[in-house]
Parts: sequence; C-alpha cells; structure tokens
Amino acid sequence: MAQMLSSIMADFMPLTVFGLGFGLGLMMLLAGGYWLVPASVSLAIRAKLPPRLIASVIIAGGTSAPELLVSVDAGLTDSPDIALANIIGSNITNIFLVFGMGILLMPVSLASPRDRQDIFWLMILTMAVSIILLADLFSGTPGTIIGLCLCISFILLTFGQFASRQSPAASISAGSPATGSPAAAPQARFGLGAALVITLIAVMALIAGAHLMVANAVSIATSFGIEQAVIGATIVAIGTSLPEITAVFASLLHRRHDMAVGNIIGSNIFNICIVLGITAMAAPLPASQSLLMTILPFFILSGALLSVLGWKFAYAGRTIGIVFLGLYGCFASLCFAL
Repeated sequence: MAQMLSSIMADFMPLTVFGLGFGLGLMMLLAGGYWLVPASVSLAIRAKLPPRLIASVIIAGGTSAPELLVSVDAGLTDSPDIALANIIGSNITNIFLVFGMGILLMPVSLASPRDRQDIFWLMILTMAVSIILLADLFSGTPGTIIGLCLCISFILLTFGQFASRQSPAASISAGSPATGSPAAAPQARFGLGAALVITLIAVMALIAGAHLMVANAVSIATSFGIEQAVIGATIVAIGTSLPEITAVFASLLHRRHDMAVGNIIGSNIFNICIVLGITAMAAPLPASQSLLMTILPFFILSGALLSVLGWKFAYAGRTIGIVFLGLYGCFASLCFAL
C-alpha cells in the first residue's frame, strides 16, 4: 500500500509543479498586460503621440502582448505548434467563445459600416494565412518575408483607416485597430518617470510569464500525451485571451455594443498581422498535421461565419450565441479527443 501511494505521489507531484508553474506564468502575463496598457498610454501621451495612434496601436499592443510573448517564446524554444495554435486558437476563442457568450448576455448590432469593413479584411487575412499554412510556407525562409508582409499589412490597414475621410474617430478600446465609434481622448494616469518604470516592470513580467507558461504547457502536454497544438489552441489560447474577454464584457455591460464587436474583430486582425507576423520572423513555424486537420478548419469556419453575420445580418441575437458556444464546445471536444 505504501509503495502504491509512493508511486502515485511520484506521478502526481511533477504535474502539480507544472500546473503551479503554468498558473504563475498566467498570472504574471495578466498582471504585466494589465499594467502595461495604462503605463504605455501615459508614455505615449507624454510623448505627444496622436490619440488615434494610441488607441489603435499602443492599447492594441498592450492587450495582445500575452499572445505575442507566448507565441514568440514558443517559437524560439522549438515549440512551433504552441506558437501557431495559440494564435489560431485565440481567434477561434474570440469569435466562438467570447462573442458567443457576449451576445448570449446581450444581443448586439452588426450594422456599422466600419465593423463590416473590418470583418471583410479579417476574412481576407484568415483565408490568406490558411493557404500559407496549408502550403507550409511559414516553416522556412519564406516565412520571414511573409511575417514582415503581415506586419506591414497591419500598418497599412491602420493608417488607411486614419486617412479615410468617412471614418469616425477610432474609439479607445482594447485590442482594436478601429472600433467604429467615437470616444474620449485617453488620459495619462502616471507621470513620465512612473510610467517608464511600470512599463519596464510590466514587460519583464510578460517575458518571464510567457516563458513559464510555455515551458509548463509543454511539460503538461508531454505528461498526459496530449498534442502541443491542442494545449496551445485551448488552455493557452483562453489564458492569453483573458484581457480581450474582460474588455468585451466590460463594453457590453456599459452597453457599448460597437466597442464589444470592434474589440473582437480588431484583436483577431492584430493576432494575425502582428503576433503571427513577428513570430514568423523570429522562428520557423512548421504546421503539424493535427493543427492542419483539426484546428485550422475551425479557424476558417469562425472567420466565414462572422463574415456571413456581418454582411447578411444587422443583428446578432441569443440564438447565434448558442450556436457559437456549441461550435466552441465541438472544437474543444474534438481537440482533446485526438
């Protein structure tokens, strides 16, 4: 009996350590992301950057920093499946899980021309990245060039929206290049010195948290014999999407439907262009068969269904929310059934 208990404890203790390490990494990511946004906004305001640039780039970068740091760290530590699955899984999570729960809580309008324009570009980017993954072009030298092109695409999309005479002012929303509704200019919460110190500490917390999260996610996947892509697309993706989840629910509770939709669309565009772009430039990203056969189809499906909603419907109600949550349940179940 004592020998059996000893054996069980020997198996259980490493998993406990890996779980605690993963949780610590997640908390460091969330804390770093939480403080990075107001601190970096304060720095940008002190530097007299335009409010629109602060809204679309500084805030977007701050809330998407967990996805970026986790994916880059995974790519550099020879875990490309976690890097790719985190990016793709975050987009699936944002549409099926976050948007699904959001419209179940409160139906939203999809009639904004800006939202429909952004949904169009999101679908174009989704299809382009899917074709690139199927052709395995992220695994070699072309991946670096494609990554650079994705980053440039985000810059062109962002500044193209600023230059458009018909575009309303970009709203101050997390993770969104443009949300299509006016908002007040951002305010500086910290002085220059304090903002600089907080930004540096937040960045260090993000880097350390990302490394802890990736290393322990790999260990957990190995211990349970689970594909790394599955861990990346589900547990890691939900963890790194928590800032966006918070932003969407806060927007809905304040009845800012436009900001909630813009948060999701903008975050997904940022993930594809900047997070995937920088990760592809940092390391080769070969796609595994499990990612291509299981995760990628849901990535395409999520973008396609959001496009249909944006172009054919002016309103997303609770029925659609139930359908989207059901699709996320199918996605997660299929992943863990591998």
